[in-house]
Amino acid sequence: MKLQKIDALEARRAELRAITGQRAAVAYKNQDARVRAIFDSPNTNDGLRTARLIDRANSSLYQALADLAAVNAQLTDQRNQIEDQRKQQQDVLDQINAGSNVLYENVAAVMQALGPPVLIDGMVCPLPGAAYAKDFGAPRSGHTHQGNDMFAPTGTPELAVVNGNVTYGDGGGGGMGAYIAGDDGNRYVYYHLSAYVGPPRHVTAGEVIGKVGSTGDASGPHLHFEIHPFGGPAIDPYPTLQRICG
Repeated sequence: MKLQKIDALEARRAELRAITGQRAAVAYKNQDARVRAIFDSPNTNDGLRTARLIDRANSSLYQALADLAAVNAQLTDQRNQIEDQRKQQQDVLDQINAGSNVLYENVAAVMQALGPPVLIDGMVCPLPGAAYAKDFGAPRSGHTHQGNDMFAPTGTPELAVVNGNVTYGDGGGGGMGAYIAGDDGNRYVYYHLSAYVGPPRHVTAGEVIGKVGSTGDASGPHLHFEIHPFGGPAIDPYPTLQRICG
């Protein structure tokens, strides 16, 4: 909105500059005309009328100059406001980034204190100790459930199930999502996160990648977990979870 206002003020300033330029040129040419009009006119009334017209022209020039000065002041004010907003937004972004770094370091420290996760056939349980449902294929609004739900309190760390590249992004009804392109060629999906932990990167199985939440279409905190062999359609992850989570 402010940028649109600046564009409008810039257009008005250009218009006023053209007007004042034209009027200043006329005023310069007629700078002695007022006096000549009074003294050189054969008719006093005609001379006075001409002088008044010149006064009006000069007054229009002064008004245009005043308008131009006002527009310049408004432009300066709008630009200062935008600059202040940008600084405030950058401060907030810096705080968020600092908070994310602290969160990442704290969670990593906690997980390290708990000891290394159990590695089974190169895989780690994505949510150790959580209860999970055998609900793959269950009916949902307009589709069937494409994963298994694992239940834990909000903020519980979620772990990379395998080595691979993790990315993050909006999952629509899945809310905040994490996606692992596994070194094993499979794709693993985590939905409803409350927070991402760390930037997109290559992770090791057992590394913290996010925290349990209820973002998107979720009635409570849980992890929706999917497995897509070689990036294809989802399969039931329940047998895998039984094997690596117990």
